[in-house]
Amino acid sequence: MHPALDVAELVDLILDHLTTPHRLVDVEIPCNKSLAALARTCKSLQDPALNVLWREQYTLSNLLRCLPSHLCEVGKIRKLSGSHHVFRITGTTQPSDWDILLSYSTRIRTLRLRSDELEVCDASVFDKISTELPCDFLCPNLTSLRFNASQLSVIPRARFFLGPKIVDLDLHLTIGSDETLLDLPIQYPTLQNLSLSCFHLTCATSSKIVSSLREITHLSADTLDRAAFEHLSRLDTLKSLCLIYPSFEDMGLTSGPLLSQPTSSAFPALQKLYLDDVTPEFAIEVISLLSHRQLESLDIGTDPFLSKTAAHRLYSALATHLSHSSLLNLRIGTPSDYTDSHSFKASIAEYMVDGPTLAVLFPFQNLTELRLQAPLGFFIDDSTAWDMARAWPHLRRLHLAAKAGAPCHNPHGIMSIHALTAFARYCSDLTSLTLTTFDARTFLIADSMHAVSQSSLEFLDVGTSPLRDSLAVALFLHAVFPKLDRITIFDEWMWDEADQVDGFGVNQQCRAWKQVQEILTS
Repeated sequence: MHPALDVAELVDLILDHLTTPHRLVDVEIPCNKSLAALARTCKSLQDPALNVLWREQYTLSNLLRCLPSHLCEVGKIRKLSGSHHVFRITGTTQPSDWDILLSYSTRIRTLRLRSDELEVCDASVFDKISTELPCDFLCPNLTSLRFNASQLSVIPRARFFLGPKIVDLDLHLTIGSDETLLDLPIQYPTLQNLSLSCFHLTCATSSKIVSSLREITHLSADTLDRAAFEHLSRLDTLKSLCLIYPSFEDMGLTSGPLLSQPTSSAFPALQKLYLDDVTPEFAIEVISLLSHRQLESLDIGTDPFLSKTAAHRLYSALATHLSHSSLLNLRIGTPSDYTDSHSFKASIAEYMVDGPTLAVLFPFQNLTELRLQAPLGFFIDDSTAWDMARAWPHLRRLHLAAKAGAPCHNPHGIMSIHALTAFARYCSDLTSLTLTTFDARTFLIADSMHAVSQSSLEFLDVGTSPLRDSLAVALFLHAVFPKLDRITIFDEWMWDEADQVDGFGVNQQCRAWKQVQEILTS
């Protein structure tokens, strides 16, 4: 056999010489066809191929079809959304009836189940599993479980999959209570990855759960109390922490600092931190505990109306407490569930972030992704644009945008389209660029003949940038970014209708920028 053959080529070679593949079992497995063929044709590779085929499952149907057909039936039930099939076990099973099912279920390592998938199983199925399955768990070697339940009746069914080898657990319960969760036989001390998103889960319960974790490396939870947070700060295993709705009240910050005994060794292994729906003050309090930790990724969802002064305070906390060399990804914007798209009246000077405020982040010279959001966007002139490009030469994605629904501003002194050449010169890996506003109305077309060319940029969001001559702009952009093939404008969906009228001329600008893209892609 040729040593350079990969698995797919090996399968093709076998199929060329074997015209009658051996049938393993009459069960449908939605999987890689080459691996399925390999499992059927070569006994020596049967086990490895089946392990790959069954390793990750998104349904119980494949397993249930392994039961003897005379014990099973598929019926129909009527719901508001229409008729649905439901699987039932109609007779009494014997231990040997489970042999084929268990021969495959022991190979499953990852299982991802939703409520609708569990609802296709009649209650009789789980009654039989509970009383007649000749082992404790349906998938005894399962290590990773994603369980998404929106019906209270299916939540107890999670217990049939929560075996002793589970180290990765994602529970998304949109209905239920603290008791519903605590009643599940979850072995929290041995978990390495845990994501909890549970309806009406109180801070006391989530904190009790978190305080029992001993080997956790990745944690996502809604909120915690101070004791649970302090417990996490001492773990030398925790690499990733996501807190969705933490508050000063839950953490007890109204009566003292986050840690009763602040120490320079807090969160010794933390690499990724995600804080959502937090105040700037809360974010600063947490960041201050990470003095020069080797944080690689920081994501903060905070006040949609973050003022320039508050942004400066927050950026300064980052520059003071975080390692300038390790931080690669940084996002500071609105909370993930923020939906208010209404504009607001505000002072440009107070809510538009300027160059000196951005300069606070210049020390993070290894950033590969930077996403910042300000209520009225960012005031960037040509000098600031060049300083940004020099400060962040490793950027692949740069996103500086206004809050959704913010009014459009084109202040005097914004950067010219010429300044885009700064990113072409210094950011050779940049593939995506979003800028609130730059001025594309006047420039020398001859400049495009001598422009620096960068061949990585593919996407450009121009915000509310004004322009007059689509052809001239397209020629310039093609000269500077020859791979650029997609251009979008601020709230582009609002200006698609030809009869849209606004006070800023955005609808005309949108059509003009679409012409630019048409020229670039023609």
